Amino acid sequence: MVAYLKGLRDYRLAFGPERKDQEAILALLKKANIVILPETPSLGIPEDGAPSFEHVEAYLDWLVATGTLRGERPDPKSLWDDRFRQAALTEMKDAP
Repeated sequence: MVAYLKGLRDYRLAFGPERKDQEAILALLKKANIVILPETPSLGIPEDGAPSFEHVEAYLDWLVATGTLRGERPDPKSLWDDRFRQAALTEMKDAP
């Protein structure tokens, strides 16, 4: 989880307004056969990597509207376990 959050941070910095280390990030991604253009906009990833449930809610709405999901509509936030992300954030904060 720490590596994931560091990757999110690096991506956010490389493609946000800072454009920090963008060339190095692009070269690293290219080695993994992932081609991203330098002008790619930031995805709006929050600094703490907190999830957004907006798309999940929209998908659930669609499932209900199409009749695919019947019965009680689940609350995606009640299924989310944030302990690993919180522990990783603490570890990153405490690291030198």
